[in-house]
Amino acid sequence: MVNILEEQNIELYNIKSTLQNHNNQFDEMGYTIKKIHNQIARLSIGQSELDMKIDKLKNSKLEKNEENINSM
Repeated sequence: MVNILEEQNIELYNIKSTLQNHNNQFDEMGYTIKKIHNQIARLSIGQSELDMKIDKLKNSKLEKNEENINSM
């Protein structure tokens, strides 16, 4: 009877250790996912700012072309 209880305790300890390892892995994954999300958000903001600058340059170039055409 004692031997069976010892085996069960060992099995429970192993299960608990495995679950704790999985819990730690999920914590690490959650942290990594959060970092990736934040980086994507920053890249998206940067892309929006870049798009606005490109639009301004295009509009500026169009205005200069129109001025050149009108001055002829």
